[in-house]
Amino acid sequence: MSRLTAVLRFAGGLALLAAGCGGKAGNGVPDDPWIVGVLLPDLSDTRLAQQKQDLEMAAALEPGIKLIVRDAAGDADTQLAQVREFLEQGVALLVINPTDPSALSSAAAEAMAKRVPVVALDRKIEGGKYTCFIGSDNVKLGEIAGRRTAELVGRGGKVIELKGHRVAEFAQERHEGFLAGLQGWDVQVILDVDCRGTEEDARRETTTALGLHSRVDAVFAHTDAMARGAYLAVKDEGRGREQRIQFIGIGGQPKVGMQYVREGILAMCIENPTGGAKVVMSVLRILRHDYVLKNIILGTCVFTGGNVEKGGEPIE
Repeated sequence: MSRLTAVLRFAGGLALLAAGCGGKAGNGVPDDPWIVGVLLPDLSDTRLAQQKQDLEMAAALEPGIKLIVRDAAGDADTQLAQVREFLEQGVALLVINPTDPSALSSAAAEAMAKRVPVVALDRKIEGGKYTCFIGSDNVKLGEIAGRRTAELVGRGGKVIELKGHRVAEFAQERHEGFLAGLQGWDVQVILDVDCRGTEEDARRETTTALGLHSRVDAVFAHTDAMARGAYLAVKDEGRGREQRIQFIGIGGQPKVGMQYVREGILAMCIENPTGGAKVVMSVLRILRHDYVLKNIILGTCVFTGGNVEKGGEPIE
């Protein structure tokens, strides 16, 4: 073998080694960042739009990764196709906020089998085939809401609960937590109704409830948007009861729940954090082969008119 041939073969080997280490997935350096596929269920939802913004802001501070975000527009089949597209492209890691946790189980398992780590965001993927879960404890959020609602209305209070979609796990958990938080307070839930998480449904159901119940002391809604819908329904009634009824929601995003508190629409909102910075930090730890917990539960804040400008009351 000539010296020139040996040099060329050595150079070719280095090129193949470099391609094998990086390729489409990246190397985690500014000139060749890790490519991370992010799948969000529906960016028409204000909280999910905020989640996208928070993820991108956190990632902008870390030149070693690049996020590519896909919107499923509420369709599980679309999200499934997006997962498989990312796997074909050879991304380094997937962050999945599942449209349907059961529909994504096979795709997540496929990713893990290909040694592509998966971060489940907000909702766990059925089957447990993910590297870690990052999200809120929805039972705890509901329990905080129940306890704070009881403190607002006092013993003997009458409360309406506006729930998210009845088949959604988070709605069941928030309902369970809410009832636990009311225990020992002699507060009566005079109506609980499925509003599918929308302001329009909450407004309609609250209008119906007002015709059935002459006394309502508080409305607790599983989302801030539904809480606003309830407020508008009471205001539409025209008897000034919106000034006497306490409205409580879960969400606490800057342009929604926190703003509703500032405007006096909500007496209180409990934050359901998007997890942006925590997700990016965990992604980096996974890609650097550092240890991460299987379940990372995010802390929360309670926002009221008295503390919203101070950043709320943190609760771990």
